[in-house]
Amino acid sequence: MARLNAEDRRRQIVLKACEISARGDLYEFTLRDISRELDISLPGVKYYFYSATSLRTDVILKSIEVGHLDVLAQAIAAYDPLVEGLDVDLHFRAVESLK
Repeated sequence: MARLNAEDRRRQIVLKACEISARGDLYEFTLRDISRELDISLPGVKYYFYSATSLRTDVILKSIEVGHLDVLAQAIAAYDPLVEGLDVDLHFRAVESLK
């Protein structure tokens, strides 16, 4: 199997973290969880993200970009500062997705 270039590996990690977060685990996942699910080493994940918090930032920003309501709803409920200036319509739809 060919090795992924840095940009593709980083994207793969963020997308896997988004997938895990969509299951309700935005504030629960660890870098070890990501490495296990991707079957890559923990140092391999840490090369791109020094902490789960730094990865979580990318997950929230990606979720804003693509309108991933399940993840955004978790960030809103946790009063995450990254969603403070969220578009009103997107904010409303994310909160409505909880019902």
